[in-house]
Amino acid sequence: MDENQARALLSARRAETEGLLKATQQQGQADREAEDESEDISDPARPLTAEGIDDALAQSFRDRLAASGELRRVLRTPASP
Repeated sequence: MDENQARALLSARRAETEGLLKATQQQGQADREAEDESEDISDPARPLTAEGIDDALAQSFRDRLAASGELRRVLRTPASP
């Protein structure tokens, strides 16, 4: 794979990850709002579990974005002879 292909793939993956992060954050917010509005206490752990999953996924996507940022930096650095 040449550098241009690598950059294109990295950009595509980064855009995909940014979309997943945004969707996960929105879902997390929706879960929190639903918990605040819910009066059903039959399973109080369910909303907390959903929030925890959303938070873990969001952190995973943030980690991916950080790694892709590092890869972008490496691709911009000229190779030593």
